[in-house]
Amino acid sequence: MEAAESNDDVDLFKNIRYYVVGELPQSTKDILSKAKSESYLSALATHVLVTNPDHYEVEAARDIWQIPTVTPRWVELSHKCNTLLPTNGFSPSVNQLFIGFVFTFSNLVKADKASLWSMVTYHGGKCQTKLDKHCTHLVTAEPSGAKYTQSLKHENISIVAPDWITDCIKLNTKCDPAFYHPKLNTVATVKQVPESEVTKVAAKTKAIKLTTPTAETPSRIQHPTPPATQQKQVPIQEQVMTAPHSSNRSPMNINNPKVKAMEMQNQQQIKTEHQTNLHMQPGANQPRFPMQNHQIPPSMVPAHNMMPSTHNYNMMNAQNFGMVNQQQQQQQQMMMSPGDPMMAMNHQQF
Repeated sequence: MEAAESNDDVDLFKNIRYYVVGELPQSTKDILSKAKSESYLSALATHVLVTNPDHYEVEAARDIWQIPTVTPRWVELSHKCNTLLPTNGFSPSVNQLFIGFVFTFSNLVKADKASLWSMVTYHGGKCQTKLDKHCTHLVTAEPSGAKYTQSLKHENISIVAPDWITDCIKLNTKCDPAFYHPKLNTVATVKQVPESEVTKVAAKTKAIKLTTPTAETPSRIQHPTPPATQQKQVPIQEQVMTAPHSSNRSPMNINNPKVKAMEMQNQQQIKTEHQTNLHMQPGANQPRFPMQNHQIPPSMVPAHNMMPSTHNYNMMNAQNFGMVNQQQQQQQQMMMSPGDPMMAMNHQQF
């Protein structure tokens, strides 16, 4: 059995040529017993094992010689996995995401634990099975268990759910662990009702009879209809007597014959005055709109002896026409007078 393990070690590290920056642990030297160590940094080295990340040779190996720089943990885990692991997850750089963190796990299945272990290790963190003073994070899916109870006694241990690791890697930053406590992931359980209670409720439900309103059985809720507004009929005589009137007149009885005669006389006089003002200008004997030898419409004829006849209208139109022609002739004579200086100037221009 030991011979088989030694053969695997020979096959695994037989082509490795390493250069050491710092001091290697004795356990790492034993694993690399079959590999070749370089005495100085050169292009012949395939790996640079670093225990002192602040040494200047680390930057020279990475930037100038472009040689992978790893920690001794790369050798240990490669030996356990019996394969050469990727070197990017074992960089000695302090810029790694989980550098300086130590994780332990609880209440996780074996496959999830292995995945989280590899993620933490690849980004510079360390994982262990026991909870001790070196641990910085407890990753658990439920807020229960011995590790959970023991971690509550230590303030330096952060209790987080598995999502904290995956979200930190996705966002490439350290998320706030307070938002990833396992208590926040618990789902409220639904209380199951016994079958006996279910049957009782079902029996009560069947006992209730639901009645739907029909034509014979109206619905229980009946909205009262508002009463119709009835208008009081007032006699015509009372309406006339109670109608509004002007302040200088007092209400009279319309059945009085003297009152009827006075009302008819006043209406006839108002009608006559209105028709007279419609055709004649106030204070003048001339019509407002000259008539052109046509008869006045019968609807506009007022009472007898109130308007002039058609002959009088024609005479007045003729007089107006003669006066207008006479005024126009006088104006033309004044403009055409030979003594007018303006007229002489106009003749010279033409």
